[in-house]
Formats: sequence, structure tokens, C-alpha cells
Amino acid sequence: MALERLALTGTARGSARIERIGVGTAAATRAGRRFVATGPSLIAAVGLCGALETTLRVGDVIVADEVLDLDTGATYACDRAASERVTGRRGTLVTAPAPLRTAAERGTAPGIAVDMESAPIACEAARAGIPFVAIRAVGDTADTELPALVAAIDGASQMRQAVRELRPRDAPVLARLAVGAALGAWALRRATGELIHG
Repeated sequence: MALERLALTGTARGSARIERIGVGTAAATRAGRRFVATGPSLIAAVGLCGALETTLRVGDVIVADEVLDLDTGATYACDRAASERVTGRRGTLVTAPAPLRTAAERGTAPGIAVDMESAPIACEAARAGIPFVAIRAVGDTADTELPALVAAIDGASQMRQAVRELRPRDAPVLARLAVGAALGAWALRRATGELIHG
């Protein structure tokens, strides 16, 4: 997301680099392979997530102890030393193959928060023996009902269909999501600074 990249601009110093992942598991797998090929000492998946725990609020930073791939059931431990440099809520981050759009879907998922990219990157890092961390900021709370537009965000044809199906009741949700993305992105700036410089 451009907003996340804008917020993180200027946080990387020395050998640290910021690279775009993209949306979804396929993009994350490609990005993970690209990252591993550069031979880094640490790979960090940084971005927004959705809350699974009802106590989490927009802008809260999640520092994963482990990442669970909801599709395969595989779990990937995060590097403890790197994670401890970052202030945030700790727990299991779940990677889902598609957005969990309803509170009911989120209520059945394990973990404290959900994203769509961390597990494939963690998998590539684990295969290469490279330490990995996942740092996410909450962009939407556990009770948020996401419109179809969000589920179609990585497919152009699906996006066109979803836009045609937008209803007036979706406007307040989209506005809250925009605010949540902005607050989350700036929380990530602080967290990334702690990771790199802490």
C-alpha cells in the first residue's frame, strides 16, 4: 500500500531496505523469494492487519511471536531478539488466503490478528535459514464488516464487479478503513524505527 510505504520512507538506514510486498499470498511468495535472494541478515514483514481480538484498536502494533498459515496449518516462529526491540502486542499472527470479511469469520480464527502476506514470506525465510519477524498495525477492528470491494483488491476484474456492487451503506465503512490505514501506517513508522535502530 502506498500509504504504508510513504509512512516508512526515511526509516531505513545503513543496510536496511524497504521493499514492496504486494497484496495476497501469491505476491508475498514472490516477494519472499526475491528478499531471500539478496542474502539479508533479517527479513521483516511490515504492514497493516485486521484485528481478531476484540480488545485491539486501530493503530495498535502487533509483534508476532509466530505466524500461522491458515491455509496449510504451518507455523513459523519469529526471531525473538529482533521482535523484542519493538513495542507492541504479542501473539500469533494468522495469514489467511483471503480477507476475513465478517465478524463471524474473524471470530472463528485463532490468533490475535490476521493478514494475507506474512506466512509465505516467513516460509521462504525459514527455508533459507534467515531470521524473520512480522510487525503489523491494526487497520480495522474485529467487529468491522468489510465490503466486497476489499476482498477484490488484488484482482482487476473482481474490483470492477465489486465497485458496481457498492452500496451507500458501504461509504462509512470505507471511510473508517481509510482512517484506520492512515493511523496504522504511522504506527508502523514508529515500530519500524524501533526494529532498525533499537
